Amino acid sequence: MATRTASSNGATTDSVRKEMHDAFHECSHNGILEKAKLPKTLQRLGVNLKLPNTDMDAIFAFLDLNGNGEVPYEEFEKAIEPTLQAYHAKGFPLVVDEIVKEAFKAPIKAAEDELAMVDKSFIIAHSKMVKEGHAFGVDWWGENWRFKMFQEFYEKPKDLEGNPISYKDRLAFLKERLHEIDNGDMSWVAAITRNPKFQHEIPNQQCWDGVREYADLWLVELGEKVSGFHATTEKPKK
Repeated sequence: MATRTASSNGATTDSVRKEMHDAFHECSHNGILEKAKLPKTLQRLGVNLKLPNTDMDAIFAFLDLNGNGEVPYEEFEKAIEPTLQAYHAKGFPLVVDEIVKEAFKAPIKAAEDELAMVDKSFIIAHSKMVKEGHAFGVDWWGENWRFKMFQEFYEKPKDLEGNPISYKDRLAFLKERLHEIDNGDMSWVAAITRNPKFQHEIPNQQCWDGVREYADLWLVELGEKVSGFHATTEKPKK
């Protein structure tokens, strides 16, 4: 597998492998890389990412084949080796950061596309509530609960025991939680309204119905439903 033929920048496949090996082992413990150390490893290799948090999640999920939160060097090298070989075969300069970014291009694009889709659906669902005359989150109720929903259902989701939901399962988890609310399970709303900040925003049943409508419209934008139920939520009196 090793070759010492130099590319135009003087690097060889062996020298690139050595850079990867050294960066990995500088940041890992006993040859095992944990997620918290991935940013430092990529930084050591000169890799800059467009959306660091999203892209790091995608890369680690791509590397962590069995989902145990640990990546041995063999798996790290295995993920990058085909790209290294392709660059060498085509006579491209063997620049380690470009090779690493190209190796992870597909999972990064998939992650960024998913985030863009979820963001867009989140925004459009809100816009539809406003358009329908509910003034939702504009001059009443407030916005904090919506962003709390986004965070707990998608951005940083956890199961009932407080364990983080795996990156690969986040979209499914979001849809599952939205379906729960859409079907009338308001336990999440009951939980967050124990906090005075959210209780002020969602103070009564009429507002709870608005949260259910929002979940419904978000599901529509995610392609989970054909159309929303369009609750007859009216602006509560101040």
